[in-house]
Amino acid sequence: MKQKILVHSFVCISFLLVILLTGCKKDTIFKTYAKPQTVIASNSGDTLHLHGDTVYVLTTNLVISAGQVLIIDAGTLIKVNDRLSIVIKKGGRIEAKGTAIQPIVFTSSAFKGTPGFISYTSAQFEHAWNGIEIDGNYPSNIDSTSIGTGILNYVRIEFAGTTNNFSRTPCLLLQDIGSGTVIENVQVSYSVAATSIAFSGGNVNARNLVSYASGGSDLYLQDGYKGMLQNILAYRHPYFAPQLGSGTSVAGVL
Repeated sequence: MKQKILVHSFVCISFLLVILLTGCKKDTIFKTYAKPQTVIASNSGDTLHLHGDTVYVLTTNLVISAGQVLIIDAGTLIKVNDRLSIVIKKGGRIEAKGTAIQPIVFTSSAFKGTPGFISYTSAQFEHAWNGIEIDGNYPSNIDSTSIGTGILNYVRIEFAGTTNNFSRTPCLLLQDIGSGTVIENVQVSYSVAATSIAFSGGNVNARNLVSYASGGSDLYLQDGYKGMLQNILAYRHPYFAPQLGSGTSVAGVL
């Protein structure tokens, strides 16, 4: 009888020890820290390198001229002030190499992230930025050898495509770009008033393109564009810029 009591007591004590040991384990706590912000007010060097551990705020038009290079690391966030542009001129280069886990994001400095879908408000006309323009050396409507102006890979462009003196600049304008340029895994979201992605001349190939909730056309082809496009998704949404209404998925004249 005493042996049974001792056995039961040992089992109960062991069980209590297990509960105490497992119950006292500390929960894993993940700490997140805000990234430091850097203001870009000018660009005078040959190379502008933006790092993923910093948030950049663009307070002036960023122009990359011939001989200059814009390098952007994976995971970099670039906020752009109202009605400003990023322009890669002929002879300039952009190397924006994001990843599926760490995309490069260009967005408006006026909007903060909120849960759920973002519906249209008049404030988006006031606070959107113009977009990204890349100009290549490919002659319009003339066959040419492979010419490249850089890389856009795993890139998101948000809240661009505002109106500027009644002219609507595409969120991403690829103008006379040669086939040596890499355009892959690019998403344009919430284009306020303009086309999401426009190909004007050139023969660059592009794949895995997404236009989400555009206030204008999703894709625009013009000036004898000769490239090949693969895997294009356009998602129209009724609650974003509904009064514009005239946007079509694909437009343009080749």
